Amino acid sequence: MSSDSGIEASTACVYYPASKFAPEALSEGLASELHSDWNIKVTILEPGPIRTKRFIANAIIGPVRPAYTDPELSTMQLRGLLSNTDCV
Repeated sequence: MSSDSGIEASTACVYYPASKFAPEALSEGLASELHSDWNIKVTILEPGPIRTKRFIANAIIGPVRPAYTDPELSTMQLRGLLSNTDCV
């Protein structure tokens, strides 16, 4: 199971796309190594966005570091989205 985030990384939360690219890379590499005579197929599922309460239930939002206070930064924009419970 991967995610569409495994194909294209988004800013402000690069650890998530990185964790989704790992199964992408593993699956694609494995598929290229398997001999066709073995009849083993590799499938990657990449569902799109799913509305959950994961950010509300699991988020621990600490203080903003001085280097990240610029509201134009993607990290600050994501912080704003996460603080709006209607969006998650």
